Amino acid sequence: MTSPTQTTPCPKPLTVLGILSLIFLLSVWPGRGSPPFSDDSAAIIYSQDMLAKGISPVASMAYKDSIAYYRPLKNLTFGLIASASDPAKPETVQAALTAARTFGFLYSIVAAFGIFALVQRVSRDEWLALTCAGFWLLSAAGTSSAVWVSAQNIAMAVAFGCFAFVYADKFLMAETTGRKIRYGVGGVLLFAAGLLCYDSIVALPGMFAAYLALRWLQKDLSSEAANKGAAMLGLWVSVVVGWLFLRHHTGAISDGAGHSVLFSPDTSRMQVFSASAWFFWRHSLMWFWPFGTLEIGGSYIPGKSVSTASLIWGWVFLAAYLVSIPALAWIGIRKSCKLSGLIALGLAMGIIGAFPSGNFVPLYAGPLGDYYTLVPSIGWSLALAAGSFLLGRKTLELLEPDSRKVFPILAAAGLLIIAVNRIAGVFTMSLVSARSQQPVDMALASIAVRPLMVMNQINLADGLVAQDKPGQALPIFEDALQTAPWISRVGYAQALSRMERYEEAVTQYDIALEKEKETERLLTANYGKAVALRKLGRRQEAVQVIQRVIHNTTYRHHLQMVAFGIVVAQEADDDETARRWLAKARDIYPDNPLIDQAAAAANLR
Repeated sequence: MTSPTQTTPCPKPLTVLGILSLIFLLSVWPGRGSPPFSDDSAAIIYSQDMLAKGISPVASMAYKDSIAYYRPLKNLTFGLIASASDPAKPETVQAALTAARTFGFLYSIVAAFGIFALVQRVSRDEWLALTCAGFWLLSAAGTSSAVWVSAQNIAMAVAFGCFAFVYADKFLMAETTGRKIRYGVGGVLLFAAGLLCYDSIVALPGMFAAYLALRWLQKDLSSEAANKGAAMLGLWVSVVVGWLFLRHHTGAISDGAGHSVLFSPDTSRMQVFSASAWFFWRHSLMWFWPFGTLEIGGSYIPGKSVSTASLIWGWVFLAAYLVSIPALAWIGIRKSCKLSGLIALGLAMGIIGAFPSGNFVPLYAGPLGDYYTLVPSIGWSLALAAGSFLLGRKTLELLEPDSRKVFPILAAAGLLIIAVNRIAGVFTMSLVSARSQQPVDMALASIAVRPLMVMNQINLADGLVAQDKPGQALPIFEDALQTAPWISRVGYAQALSRMERYEEAVTQYDIALEKEKETERLLTANYGKAVALRKLGRRQEAVQVIQRVIHNTTYRHHLQMVAFGIVVAQEADDDETARRWLAKARDIYPDNPLIDQAAAAANLR
């Protein structure tokens, strides 16, 4: 009697996606305890100011964020960080940031499951959906958005957007009134939640319209379903109008040109629009080939950052990209090749997803950054996954005796390139995550991507000053400021002060105080100027400078500034001010040894 054939059970796609999520966590975990990154510090100070005004983290969602954009989830996140930490104890701020990053990692995983659900609905293929979600989750371009607290709201927007897409598709198929209401209302609410997380998810209606168009061309969409799709698009447009009203009501901006230090102050929207195809090329390259191309805060200076040849290449690339979409869709319909149609849909979703932050509309100008790839890469992941499946299918033709050999061999080579890209990308992801622990290393890696990365030059020089290497920092500051004189000079002044060039430091602090808008840097400039004035023997002027900012208790160096102020006021023979500041300091920082040392140094009891 023969025993039945034993078969090895195939793992379920969701199980594999869970394993990929674990790989993702292991890859980004090195960045979990990183110091505040980029504008995280400004966001923390902003939220602490709000708390001091009696505005709770939930209430802060009704205000613009620290850089004047309307992103309520970001305000909530930093409001919770501020409420869970003590400005006088930096370790509590770091602990709160670490906890927030852990949630950020989970946001990315939830977004991957959302992409899995979306592609499963679109393709009716679980393994294709798994591949797509894995490509998105394990892309190195999303690493900074995972470890950068200010950008983790983007992943949450992707999650809400994908589930909104799924609900909208279910709404098309719903037959009973109850299901129509459930999926219709759910799709609207999920889309609204996505918009409250991040602006670029405004592209979702366009992505869904591309999906409807493909199904219509494939004669896979009934008139009733088409009408339901149009109704959902109309509801989403209404949500966008309401969101635009809220953003306008908060006074939020929607333009990086003229506001972001990554642009020169005289950069016009049209100048950035003329380079939009090049921006799209760079963002595509970051996602498809992250090795040596990732940019975090990539500066753009018209006429300097990019050659004319590169700008022309950008438009050639965009033209080829756009032509390929209808061509692949036509092949899919004529040859009944479902995968070809899905590649076309993915490419269409990619360009539509890149539209809001890609400078294609002269109403908005945004810089380069790998975090801008998270929304368009929903489509790119679908295109890459469908393309790999198509290549794999052609590769199997090698096993057929009458197959033509050339294309399958090329297909096998293509699959190998894709596999190497994604596997190596995981190591790139881990490397980027680890670098976030070391600001100097992160800035060095960013500068190596392109010339004239002035913002990252400033970040590098600031990091060297923090490491007490002002001699190395000074030439970097001077080179960056020569190219971009609008960049903040606070770090440059600090380096000059560390080199005991106090007169020059005071001059640079004065320039910074005239131009600087960000609260943290303004406070640092005042504190640094007071220190330099004391070194020059101008103690009364130093007291006047401290007097202007000592009331701001949310400043992360407030304790040190108060202690310094007590001593310098006594040195300036201003006994009354010294005692007043000492009394205030003991109220805010009871039994603090630094305040006691300052009191002893000033001969005060």
